[in-house]
Amino acid sequence: MLRTLNQRVKQGSQRRRDATRASVENTILQAAGELLLEVGYEAFSLRKVAERIGYSATAIYRHFADKDALLYAVTEEGFRRFTASLRAAGSGEGDPFEWLQAMGFSYIDFGLEHPAYYRVMFMQRPDLLWRRRPDRPGSRMESFGALRAAVEAAVGTGRTVETDVLAVTNALWALTHGTVSLGVSMPHMPSRQVRAFGRLGVMALIRGLQRET
Repeated sequence: MLRTLNQRVKQGSQRRRDATRASVENTILQAAGELLLEVGYEAFSLRKVAERIGYSATAIYRHFADKDALLYAVTEEGFRRFTASLRAAGSGEGDPFEWLQAMGFSYIDFGLEHPAYYRVMFMQRPDLLWRRRPDRPGSRMESFGALRAAVEAAVGTGRTVETDVLAVTNALWALTHGTVSLGVSMPHMPSRQVRAFGRLGVMALIRGLQRET
């Protein structure tokens, strides 16, 4: 009986410690995400994150080994938002080609609306894209998987001139990524202009993909 009580006490204590740790990590991540959006990658630092939330740099290091570890965690949130945006774009579309178009538009919109996230995710630190966490294998490729699912649906209609799903998915990704990269690299270019030519490109790709009937 005493042993069981001791075990319950230890388990309760461990749960409280885990909850406290999770709360602190969430606070750090929120501050880091806000800072990244405000100052960009170049000016981002653990010291500035610590100052923002009134912690010491040592406290940050208890939760994240270095700047890369914190950036990795921040971009996890970026990829989560990105994937959710892509999936939401196609959720109400019945026609596979309209679904594909909505996904392409959503990709461009996300990148232009979240340039700091996009830069770190795909441009300034692309090495972070290929890292793996044991608890989330392959999680960073979920956004590509969302695009691929839309392509598979379109190819599945039998109305496409190309049936190589991977090739078409890569073509769509290259077009949308190129559009966003140009837009965030040239901030003087109006975002409405970038969206306009990006959407034209997506529509042209989808029209070219469809077999004439």
